[in-house]
Amino acid sequence: MTSKVLMLVLAFSTLTATSAACGQSLRCRNGLVSVGDSTESVQKACGEPDRRETNCESGPPQGDPRVTGCLEGENWIYRPGYGQFVTTLRFEDGALVKITYGDRQ
Repeated sequence: MTSKVLMLVLAFSTLTATSAACGQSLRCRNGLVSVGDSTESVQKACGEPDRRETNCESGPPQGDPRVTGCLEGENWIYRPGYGQFVTTLRFEDGALVKITYGDRQ
């Protein structure tokens, strides 16, 4: 009985980790981009974004977690077309850190 429970827990944790990893990549017309990719490689794979926004997200800077600060970055917004999800790519220090899907067009 305990081996069945252990197998279920292992299977669920593997599935959860796999689905979380899949959410952090985007297929573009010239390739796949993932968190950690550079702005250059994303632009090569996805082309020029429809819009770029430079902004500041609140959060602790690297180092002292007691000090809140501004994490400067750039959002690239892609609008792939009718029926597709608007996609925002967040870059910090020249690297892709987050992929967010918005509403369908």
